[in-house]
Amino acid sequence: MVNEHNLPFRMREYQELMDQEILNIGDDYDKLADYPTYVIFFCNFDYYQRGLPAINLNSAKSSTPKLPPEI
Repeated sequence: MVNEHNLPFRMREYQELMDQEILNIGDDYDKLADYPTYVIFFCNFDYYQRGLPAINLNSAKSSTPKLPPEI
């Protein structure tokens, strides 16, 4: 993904596509309040131009309890 400075427009387009799936012809827009939707972008660039990483990922290591030896 390249920063084409159009994320607000793209976000609205994706939101509109979801709204169209919810609303039928003649429905009141209040119906959208019953179906919260979210648009999430994972960018590989610093959208806010603050010198921050594009995304910060932290990995967690889970431990497996030791199993008793097989008999």
